[in-house]
Parts: sequence; structure tokens; C-alpha cells
Amino acid sequence: MTRTRSDRRTRPVRARVLTVAAVLAITAAAATTPASAREGMRDPIDLGTLGGPNSFAIGINPTGTIVVGESDDGHGQIRPVAWLDGRIIDLGTPAAPGEADGLDVNDRGVIVGAYGQTNDPAATQHAFTWHAGVLRILPGLPGGGGTYARRINAYGEIAGDAFTADGHDHPVLWDARGIRDLGLPPGYTDGYLLALNDEGDTGGAMFAADGSEAAFTWHEGRFQILPTLGGPTAQVNVLDDRGVAGGIADVDTNGTSEAALWGPTATVRGLGFFPGGNFSWILGTNGLGDYTGIASLSATDPFPHVFVAHAGGPLLALPPLSGDYSTNPSIAHGIDRQGDVAGASPTANDNAHATLWIRAFDQAFRPAPAGQTSRPTHDHSPSSEMTKGRDSRSSSWLRP
Repeated sequence: MTRTRSDRRTRPVRARVLTVAAVLAITAAAATTPASAREGMRDPIDLGTLGGPNSFAIGINPTGTIVVGESDDGHGQIRPVAWLDGRIIDLGTPAAPGEADGLDVNDRGVIVGAYGQTNDPAATQHAFTWHAGVLRILPGLPGGGGTYARRINAYGEIAGDAFTADGHDHPVLWDARGIRDLGLPPGYTDGYLLALNDEGDTGGAMFAADGSEAAFTWHEGRFQILPTLGGPTAQVNVLDDRGVAGGIADVDTNGTSEAALWGPTATVRGLGFFPGGNFSWILGTNGLGDYTGIASLSATDPFPHVFVAHAGGPLLALPPLSGDYSTNPSIAHGIDRQGDVAGASPTANDNAHATLWIRAFDQAFRPAPAGQTSRPTHDHSPSSEMTKGRDSRSSSWLRP
């Protein structure tokens, strides 16, 4: 069974789980062990579930101490969760139809997410924050409907979307003053935010009345429409403090879409594909020029597979919990400043479990074209010298 999200273009196969007790000690060690000890962790870590069959990690804070996402509980509900201090906790949103997710978290431990995610988000969906055990439902637009909180930055600013009184979905920001409707440029009727940096700049996707889609960034009240790689649509998912945006852009009208990077001046370039693939998508960045996301292994491959990459490429694959990369789907949305990646992959029992890849670039390999053997890589995540002295402010499977 596959979970999908409306846009937010999808997710690995749904499936079953072992008990969480065996992985809690490992998770605690991953969160609290000094870097020298973490260097020895070279296999993906199963973060477990709330007692149900599946879980998905969606976000990780920059220092890598908190992971957020969703998990099936023992009662058939999909609950928002956090993995911290060596345990998994339910974030305690009200009982509601549909899915509930923890979507992002900052180093202050403030988590954002949404619950009530159904096929009628205008009526049922609610954005929330969680901090130190206290849940807060975020306000919507006056007279409007559902809300969705996708990103939070170091200063507590939150990016997402909210339905207006006339039923359209608008990009919005929340801060200590409340909710702010960013509106939309002329010709566009709906849009949402998926990216946010510590400068307060943001980005996402918007839609015209004819259904056409455009990627954009927003800076100090101004929208910038971004180019594609030759096809009709694009979407921004991440934005770093240098103003570099990442996401996906269509290459043609035949279903070829490539992980894309846009510079501050809106120049676009593709990050590439796996050998033989025709789809790739950036879903996360650590703000230091490292990216994670999903890509196909061939034009006929029906599944997404996790990749990590530096800004110059190439795309490198990560092993799933099951060990069988080529025939099992996997996904990752988050990467921290140490190069740890949070996502989901299948277990040996074919269940999707939240997965943490410690020092992911040290586990990465170059997938080979069909019929050939994959080979390891000696590529590594940024060294301490590359990150030393950087100032924090300057430096769904589809939607989330």
C-alpha cells in the first residue's frame, strides 16, 4: 500500500514493523554520542514506530539531535512524532481524520507540522507547533480554512500555506505577531511555501487559473518566478542563506524532471540523475551545499530512491534498512550540518520505517546502470574546516 500526498508530488510503499525497544538505545547513542564515536556508525538506523507497521522521518534539526515525522500507532492512526533523547514521542495533536506529521524542527526544539490531512484540506487541516510538551494550533486567515506549516527557521519564523475566505490556498508566514498572507502575483490563484531560510526568505510553488505551475522565491515582499529546465513546471523545496534554492524542474513534456538549483539571480542548473534514470528531486539541504532527495534508477523504475549530493554532483545512493537498494523504494527529506540524513526505507519485512543515515556521505555509493555492479565512493560530507566560523544567519514521499 502506498501513501501519497496531493502535491507534494509522493512516498515509499507502506508496510510493517518490529518493536521499537531494540532501536531506542541506538537512537539515543546517535543523538548524544560525540562526533568521534558517531564516525563509526556506517549502517542505516531503524528509528522504529509507535507500535504500528510504518513510520517516516521528514525533518531533522541542523545539529542532528531531533528527528520529526509520522508513525502508525497501535490503533490504526497516523500520528505526528519526534525522536529525541533516545525515544519516540507522540506530539499529541487532537484526534482527527487523515494523516498528521511533524514536518520540521529547529535547534531550539520547536517543531512544526500539520494534522487532519485529508482530501479536503481546506476543511480539516490544521498547522501546529510543539515545544517542550506544549502544543499550539496556529491561526488561520480571517474567515479562511485549513492551514499547513512546512518549515521553521532558527528565529521561530514559520512558512506554509493557508486557505482564504474565498477558498484559495495562499502562501503564508507565521511569527510572534501572527499570520501573514503573502498574496500572489497577478495571474496566479493558489500557492504554498515549502522553503524558508534564516534570513526570512522563502519559496515554493504557485498555480495559475489554467492549472499551470511555477516555482518562486520571495524576498522582502517581492516574488521572483524561476525558470524551468525546458519543461512546463518547477517547484522550490529548500532555500539556503546564500539565496540558493533547490527543488525540481521539468526538462521536457515527456515526464523527465530533474533536481534543480537556482542561484540568487535565478539562473538554473540541473543536479543530474542516477545512471539510466529520468527523475530526480531535491527535498532537503543542510545549507552548506549538501542535498538529499529522491531519484529513479531507470526510465521504467516505478519507485523513488534516496540520494545525497554536493552542489556539484554526482547523485550518490544510500542503502535501505533491507539492504536491497535496487528493488525497494526509499525517501529522505532532511540532512543536518554533519551530513546525517533522515528519511524512510523498507525493512526486511517490507515495512516502511523511519531511517537515519549517520554521516550519509560515508555510506553513499554510485548506483550502476542495470546489469552492472555498484561501487563505493570515498566522497565525504563537509569537513569541520568548511563549516568552521559560519554565522547561522549568513551562511512526500512528496510534499512534505
